[in-house]
This record gives sequence, C-alpha cells and structure tokens, in this order.
Amino acid sequence: MHITSNSWLNIDKPSGCSSALAVNLIKKITKANKVGHSGTLDPFATGVLPIALNKATKTCQYIENRIKKYYFEISWGEFRDSDDITGNVVESSSLRPKTEDIVDILPRFIGKISQIPSIFSAVKVNGQRSYHLARQGIDVQIKARQITIFKIKLVFNDKQRAGLEVVCSKGTYIRSLARDIAQTLGVCGYVSLLKRLQVGDFSISNAISLAKLKNIVKYDCPGNLLLQLRDVLNFIPEIELNNFDASKINNGQFIKLDNNFANISTCNKSSCGILIKVINQGVLISLANLQNGLLKPLNNF
Repeated sequence: MHITSNSWLNIDKPSGCSSALAVNLIKKITKANKVGHSGTLDPFATGVLPIALNKATKTCQYIENRIKKYYFEISWGEFRDSDDITGNVVESSSLRPKTEDIVDILPRFIGKISQIPSIFSAVKVNGQRSYHLARQGIDVQIKARQITIFKIKLVFNDKQRAGLEVVCSKGTYIRSLARDIAQTLGVCGYVSLLKRLQVGDFSISNAISLAKLKNIVKYDCPGNLLLQLRDVLNFIPEIELNNFDASKINNGQFIKLDNNFANISTCNKSSCGILIKVINQGVLISLANLQNGLLKPLNNF
C-alpha cells in the first residue's frame, strides 16, 4: 500500500533501533514520498517517536517543541562516559543513595535549570556532532544550556537502581539529568533504561510497534492509525476560509482579513506575527503567518 496522505503516525520505537533507521523502515513499509520524525530517541531508548508522512514533514518543528514525558532508570554504582548503558565505565563506587535523600534533592531539578549534555550527544561542536568527535578520542567541550523540568518524581529505589518519571522541555537530555542527580547525591549512576511516554498529544498508550504497522499496511487498512494534520496541530489557532480566499492561499498570495478575525490577530503581541492553521471545507490547507490583519502562507499542503 502506498500512503499518500499528509498525516502522522505514533510509533513505539524499539530498543536497538536508531530514529533514522526507524524512519527508513517506515518509508519502506508505507511507501510514502517523504518520512520524518520529531524528537530523536537514542538507539537504546524506546517509546513514542512521532512520524510525519509526506508534506506533514513540514510540521516536524512544531511537534518537536512540545512538552515531553519520560520514564527512566538509574543504575547505581558506576559512571559511564556516555552517561548511559552503552558507554564504558569511568568510575565506580559501592555507595548507594537512600530513598529519602533522592526525594529531598529532586526539587532542586524542577524549573529552569542549566544542563551540560553528554559528549556522546548529537549536539554540534564546530559543525560536527559531538559523539563523532568523542568516539575519535577528541576532547569535546559542550556549553551548558537552559532547559525546563516541569515535574519529576521517584517511582522506586533499591540497592541496584531507581526509577523516575520526568516531564520536561525540548532539549532535555535524560542521560545528563541522571548524571547530575547521581552527582548531587554523591554516588555513581547512569541511565540503564529510557522510555519516552509522551510528546505533546502523542502518548505511549496509543503508540504502535513497527511490526504492527507493517501488518496493518500490508492488509491495506491503516485507518485510524493515520493522525490528521489538523488534529495533530490542535494547539495552533485556526481560521476557516471560503473557496475563493483558499485558492489565493494555495497560490501563495496574501489575504487581508476582515474584522471577524480580529480576536486572533490581537491574541499575540509578537512583532513577527502569529502562526495560524488555514482551513477550507474542514481540511488543513496551509500554515500561515498572521500579522496586522495580513495572512501570509508559509507551508501549503
């Protein structure tokens, strides 16, 4: 089956598969013209990987900015150079944190905090991915970045490991968060399990495996698996245009809006305007910028 719609899939990525490999596999399964993902997951990690098909790939950046939720486990007793299970041991200790000590220090990580990503991350240093440089033995210096932790809670803790859930902003490295928690506790620890539970409205509760996707597409019944652009981008305000104005947008022309849309044009004080979904006959046809009553198409579908 050849999926031609501009839509999204909610994939539960398996461990041992990179996000790029998942994209390649899904392209073969769906035969879509274009496939992209929003928010990279490390190969050892599992969970929600939002996948865009065809022209929906133009909207990946908007999904990537959504709030994310993870479950992760910290194994105690070792620091690893990658801060996760794939790395080499660089330090070990027999010290183990008490549950009450973990609970006491977690509030320090809530809010806007500074974080230094692992040198084995995809952060670019002088135009190259940090992990490429690190694997060559090159000394890598990564600058701290501001992230936001909205919630973090301890699920369990024992002598071997602890399980935690975190709700965080784009740009948060869970491996680095686990490293910083261990350092604050005065013990060694690294991420041994990582599962993404949510990206915006994409939830693990309705994510599907690659095997299930392949089976469903094989029998030509993707049906409810395909998430429509209008629904996925429900956090972006929208306006409905008649056929005449919609044709102008489709042709890349600007439109001067009447007073019926004044509430939208004044809801954002930004000098660069506000992002709007443009709807015609119930279908999303464009993402446009609205500024001073003038609607300018950005991406047409």
